[in-house]
Amino acid sequence: MAKTRVRVRGRRFEFDLQTEISPAGLLAIAAIVLASAVVTGVAIREAKRPRLTRQEG
Repeated sequence: MAKTRVRVRGRRFEFDLQTEISPAGLLAIAAIVLASAVVTGVAIREAKRPRLTRQEG
C-alpha cells in the first residue's frame, strides 16, 4: 500500500488529505491521467489544424 498526502490550498481554505492506496488503484489513476492527456493533446492538435473550406466554383 502506498501512502499519499494531498494538500490543496485556496485563498480561504486549506484541505489536507492523507490516505493509503493500493498499487492497482495507483495504476488506475495513472491510466486515467494518461488518457486525459492524450485526449487533451488530440483536441489541441485539432484546434490548431487549419479548417478546409468548401470552395464552390
